[in-house]
Amino acid sequence: MVNGALKAIVILFITFLSVLLISALKEVRNPEILLINSFILIIPLYLQILFADRLGVNSVFLSSLPLFATLNSLICGRKSTFILSLLYAFLVSMFLPFNYFLIVYWATVSLVVIFLSGNISRRYEFIFVALIVSIVMVLLMVPLSYVNSFELGIYSIFVASFLSAFANMMLFLLILPLFEYWFRLATPFILYELVTIEHPLLRLLLEKAPGTYQHSQDVSVLAEAAAEAIGANTLLAKAGALYHDIGKIYNPDYFTENIGGRTREDVNIYQYTEIIKSHVAKGVELARKYRLPKEIENIIWEHHSDSLIKYFYQQALKTFTNVDPEFFKYHNPKPRSKESAILMLCDVIEARARSEGELSYEKIDYIVDDVVLSKIIEGHLDNSKLTLFEISKIREVLKKTLKSLYHQRIKYS
Repeated sequence: MVNGALKAIVILFITFLSVLLISALKEVRNPEILLINSFILIIPLYLQILFADRLGVNSVFLSSLPLFATLNSLICGRKSTFILSLLYAFLVSMFLPFNYFLIVYWATVSLVVIFLSGNISRRYEFIFVALIVSIVMVLLMVPLSYVNSFELGIYSIFVASFLSAFANMMLFLLILPLFEYWFRLATPFILYELVTIEHPLLRLLLEKAPGTYQHSQDVSVLAEAAAEAIGANTLLAKAGALYHDIGKIYNPDYFTENIGGRTREDVNIYQYTEIIKSHVAKGVELARKYRLPKEIENIIWEHHSDSLIKYFYQQALKTFTNVDPEFFKYHNPKPRSKESAILMLCDVIEARARSEGELSYEKIDYIVDDVVLSKIIEGHLDNSKLTLFEISKIREVLKKTLKSLYHQRIKYS
C-alpha cells in the first residue's frame, strides 16, 4: 500500500480530477452512455480489488480500461474519457498492492487507446489497435514488474497482455453495435457505412426523386469541404447532406429539382406550401424508421431552421390580402451544431447556384456571400457554435468548391 503522504497526494489529485470531470461532463454528447460505460469500468475494478491478494499482479489484466476508453472516447468524447481513466488509475493505486506505478501504467494505456481510437473509421482496424495496445502493455509491465519485484516472467506478461488487450477489443466489437442500434449513435463506422454503402433510403431517393438525389450529392461535396476546412466532423456533414432531403421521397413532383425547375399549378399556394414544409417532418419519420443516427435526424430537422419560404410568400402577396408570413415559415429548430449549420448553408447555396441560368466566378462569389450574410442577419447561425473566423473560412472554401463543381457552366467574359 502507498504510504500516508503519498496517499494524501493521490487523494488531492482525485479531488482535482473530479473537479475537471464535472466541467468535462457539460460537453459530453451522450451522458446516459457514459453512465453505462462507467459500470463497464467499475465491475472489473471490483473484481481486481476482490482477487488482488490471490492473483497479485495478474489482477491488472482483469481491467476493462481499454474497453471503457475505446467506447467512451468514440461515443462521449476524449476529454471526459481521459479524466475518468486517470481517476481510475489513482483509485487502483490506492486499493491494489502494486501502488502508484499503476498510475503511469493505466494513464499511458488509456492515452494510447484514446489516440488510436480517434484515428480509425473501419471496425476491422481495431484488431491492429488491440495488437498495439498489447505491445504497449508489455513494454510498460516489464519494467514495472522488475521495480516492484513481481514474480512474473516475460512470456507470461506477453501472453497476459495480449489476451487482455484482445479480450477488451473483442468485447468492444460486440458491445458497440448494440449501442449504435439502441442509442442510434453517429459513430465513425456507422457514418462511413452510410456514405459508402448503397443504403435503401438513398436507392429509394434516387428512384423516386432523382433530381433531389443529385442535389444531395452536390450538397455533400460542399458540406464535406466546408467541414474539413474548420475541423468539423466531415463524415457527419457528408452523411447529413446525403440524407437531409429524404422526406422528398413523398410528393417528389412538387419540388422543382425533380420537374425541371418549374412549379406545379394543380394546387393553390397554401396547399403547395404545406407540401413543401412537410418534407422535413416526413424526413424525420424516415430517419427514425430506418434508425439513422440521431445527429442526422437533427440535421434533417434543422436544415431549414425557421426560415421563410420566400417564393411562395411573395406569390401569396400578389394574390391575397392580409397574408400571414408565419404560415410561410418552417417552424423547425435553428442549427445546434457546426455540421448542421454547414448543411443549411450548403443546401441553400447549391440550390441558388443550380437555379441560375448562367454562372460566372463573380456570380458564385455573390451567391455565397449573400446566403451567408442573410443567414447571419436572420439569426439562423446563433445556436450553431460557429465563430466568425470559421464562417469566413466556410465562405471561402464554398466559393472555391462551387466553382470546381460547376466549372462547365461558368461563363467566361
